[in-house]
Amino acid sequence: MNYDVIIVGASFAGLAVATRIRGRVLVIDAKPLGSEQTSACATLVKSVESLGAQEAILQVHPYWVLHLRGHARTYPLVYPFCTVSYEKLCQILFHRSSSEFLLAKVQGLRDGKVLTTEGEFVAPFIVDASGWRAVLASSCQPGFVRRQDLVVGIETEVPFADSGLHFWLFPRYPGYFWHFPCDGMTRFGVITYRPRRNLKGDLATFMNEQFGLALGSIHGGQLPTRLRRPVIGHLFVVGDAAGHCLGLTGEGIRLAFRFGQILGDLIQLCLDGAISQETALREYEEQVKRHQRTFQVMTFLQKAFPYLPLSLVDWIAGVFEGGQHDTAT
Repeated sequence: MNYDVIIVGASFAGLAVATRIRGRVLVIDAKPLGSEQTSACATLVKSVESLGAQEAILQVHPYWVLHLRGHARTYPLVYPFCTVSYEKLCQILFHRSSSEFLLAKVQGLRDGKVLTTEGEFVAPFIVDASGWRAVLASSCQPGFVRRQDLVVGIETEVPFADSGLHFWLFPRYPGYFWHFPCDGMTRFGVITYRPRRNLKGDLATFMNEQFGLALGSIHGGQLPTRLRRPVIGHLFVVGDAAGHCLGLTGEGIRLAFRFGQILGDLIQLCLDGAISQETALREYEEQVKRHQRTFQVMTFLQKAFPYLPLSLVDWIAGVFEGGQHDTAT
């Protein structure tokens, strides 16, 4: 069968692209749809609503909490966040598209053909949404993925009821811990800005000492912290594959949705004959570049964060707390 668009990667960015296209779309992933969560799955409620996927929301959080130096500071959120079901969100987005799904391992891009374990596939428009590994982009441009720009995060989900998005800072720890409630369960995780030998052990210790809880099954992986090229030749790159993940916070879902929708709309304009492919490539690249300063600032803060004394972080946090009262942790 002939396809208008091939999307490699069936997670948030790739599926956001697919929802905006009315043509023939093939989505390829090495794992069954919605089966391999690597994200903490917390994002803005309005981002989920923009995709018509409210049914995937597990719990809404109107505030976030920063824990450090023996106390906690609570901050209301102007725009509420939510925790979502990864599997359900992926399934909703896929079924809102007109895509076909192919379970196959993608091996690269050669002469305009997407090479997979199930054969070769061709389309006028090809999108790399394969996550931090950027399988297609890396096959076109060796060195596209820079290991020094990656950080590592892992997470577990266990029974524990709470509310709010919680972040924990500890002296001399080059990163942070979190716990995000999700309807009777809670996702506990840790991210580090420097290589550590036993991240799983760090998370186990945190959960035991702070909550008396044990680890469940672990998911997670590496996150890009620097913006990458969104276009290589005629290949579109989006989501983590394009570095659409903010340094310091590791937030990427909202960006995956936003840039995925922008890219999908541009591709549909091409399919409608309203613009050329060259125009779509140029416009998409310009759209991403408009946000370059934000990415640069967040990457700088991530690099500087491990060197900041917690007393200074605590003081800054107090300034922004805006009169909220501390609560014991």
